[in-house]
Amino acid sequence: MAGLADILLEESKKAQDVILFFRNGAFYRAYNHSAYLFWNLIEQFKVFHKINKSTKQEYYFVGAPEGSMLKYIAGRQYTQNEQGDIVLRLDAEKDKMPEDLTYEEWIAQFANEENGSMEEALKEVQYLLPKGGPELYKAVYNQIVALPLEQMNSMECQMFLYELRKQIFANKKKFPF
Repeated sequence: MAGLADILLEESKKAQDVILFFRNGAFYRAYNHSAYLFWNLIEQFKVFHKINKSTKQEYYFVGAPEGSMLKYIAGRQYTQNEQGDIVLRLDAEKDKMPEDLTYEEWIAQFANEENGSMEEALKEVQYLLPKGGPELYKAVYNQIVALPLEQMNSMECQMFLYELRKQIFANKKKFPF
């Protein structure tokens, strides 16, 4: 998979009648304008709003599991490169964009969404967490929030969870469950 900066650059240069799906581990992701087209014309998946920490550039994406992507693009004209990325050509007759929702209006819907505070998030999942108090919760929460999921593959995520679990159980005396 190409780096995020390369993906965003390629996305900005693409034709307006194309949706680019970049393979990311076991998922495909469509970024920015491609995400807008996918969301409006194919399926209204959850839209993620992120900021690239190195470039400070905002971006939006939608994602679909690799196994179900073909279901969403069935009957459409597409090509796939060696890395598994998909280039989907839209049909001018079939794919009519809603005229009442511009790209800028679309991103405005998601740009202002708040992720909520750590305290709010902990209240929602506290019953799932082991007993250990707020210090353990905050430590786990901070590590998860800092995780750059958009730049990791599934194996890296699995290793992160394994290491996080080891840290939690290493603190068993300090935070008995």
